[in-house]
Formats: sequence, C-alpha cells, structure tokens
Amino acid sequence: MDRIHEMCLERLQAPQADQDATSSAYSSWMSANCPEEYEGRMVAVTKASQVAKHKWSDKRQGKARADFEEQLVSGLMCST
Repeated sequence: MDRIHEMCLERLQAPQADQDATSSAYSSWMSANCPEEYEGRMVAVTKASQVAKHKWSDKRQGKARADFEEQLVSGLMCST
C-alpha cells in the first residue's frame, strides 16, 4: 500500500496533461482501499501537486497558452 501511495504522489508532482484524471483515480482508489487515511493523504497530495499543476496550466509568466502558440507560429513564418 505504501508503494502505491508513493507512486501516486510522485506522479502527481510531475507536470502532466491528465493531472485531474490521475488525482481522481487516486481519490477513488483511496476511498475504496484506505478510507481512514483518505482526507490526510488527499490534502497532502493536493498540496504537493500544486507546483506541477501550475507549470502545466495555460498561464505561464502572465501569458496565455495562445500567446506562446502565436509567438511560435510568428517565429516559424518569419524564418521561412
């Protein structure tokens, strides 16, 4: 059981597109297998995953993802 908790924590600390799905799956697993530890572990996982979630979010350094995509397209068009 401890290894599963460690693996989920490690996974949720890494930026990823399916962050919410991973968290939801872990939450469901915790409810079914460790209900007495649920709240404490979920609070810890949520806190630990915030940095990764922010890194993956659409807002980076005050710019939206669309701004970065536009910058990339502009750069590609200028270089051809």
